[in-house]
Amino acid sequence: NHYVLLNTSDGNVHQIRISEGLTATQLGEKLAAQLADLGVQGSIDTTRFADDNPRLYALDIAERYFMALNSAGRILEQFRAEIAGERDPLQLWPHHFDLAFVVLGNKKVSSVDGDFSSQITVGFAPNDPGQPSPYFYVTPFPFEEKLTHNKLPDGAVWHTAVWQGALLPYPEIAERDDAETQIMGFLRAAYEYEKEVI
Repeated sequence: NHYVLLNTSDGNVHQIRISEGLTATQLGEKLAAQLADLGVQGSIDTTRFADDNPRLYALDIAERYFMALNSAGRILEQFRAEIAGERDPLQLWPHHFDLAFVVLGNKKVSSVDGDFSSQITVGFAPNDPGQPSPYFYVTPFPFEEKLTHNKLPDGAVWHTAVWQGALLPYPEIAERDDAETQIMGFLRAAYEYEKEVI
């Protein structure tokens, strides 16, 4: 409904209408103030959202994006239900607004940032600086170059710049009557290859 809603377990609801064209600074300040009113305390780094440029809110684009997320979410939930083992719930990640879930692997991986469990992330992302269109993806951590020797379904590619994994661009399936079947085929194939490395 084009609001940011804050719902508490005791029934309090606060809302901010985001279609008013608030700047990032205004939206951040309103959100911080409402959190404080609800008793949520903490340190907020306001420089992370400080931007006084006017923002236009494209309501029609937001509604199309919401419809795309609903469709992608239904497909991802169907695929998630096929996978055995420990996996996170499907969620919207605020960094790039991709809809994804993570499957945990059995290996421990050391990196400069610490020790992590191996994993595969499965999701749908809007276009980002590295891609001109939305896409479905399956990406393992750690990534092994040998994965790129496996053939993916038609239209899908191995992506190795910035992040590594399998990618199915939205334009490859947008006009197809069997788009959902094609997406599921891509997810299954990429996951089968990648689960061998985690």
